Amino acid sequence: MTTTDRSARRGPRRGPRGRRGLAAILAFALPALAAAPPSVGAEEPASQVETRQRLMVSLIRAAKVPRAMVAGERPHDPAAVREAMAQVIEATRVLPMLFGDDAGAASATRASAASHRDDFLAGFPALEREAVAMVFAAEKGPEALAFAYDEFIHVCDSCHESFRQD
Repeated sequence: MTTTDRSARRGPRRGPRGRRGLAAILAFALPALAAAPPSVGAEEPASQVETRQRLMVSLIRAAKVPRAMVAGERPHDPAAVREAMAQVIEATRVLPMLFGDDAGAASATRASAASHRDDFLAGFPALEREAVAMVFAAEKGPEALAFAYDEFIHVCDSCHESFRQD
């Protein structure tokens, strides 16, 4: 069996380059997916602020899934938590790229997001970590999910307190 036969049998290569390729695809595709569906008339593409706002709304919607479970309004469902947190994880990887030096321009983002950029951007990986923790907690049971959900919301609230205008 030749080397090319073996590589064809194994399928596509899944090394670090493959991960970077996926990240690049997500970086360009996710904002487009978050944009409103096209209408019959010609419209301007969504601005970075509009795309950020749509992604933030998707985070809120995703957080409602575990919130309903913690509140007893929905049965405990680890698969639903996993699906919801996948949306959060994807958004947290794209959102930092949508905040330039004018982070607060025409949005609810405070100017301090630009002046304390490192602190501001650190909130996204923190939120991603809590989303991953929530997936694992959901597998352990309702009590673990409730604790992880509280930690997740704490990260949201901390960032909003520091960097979001009312």
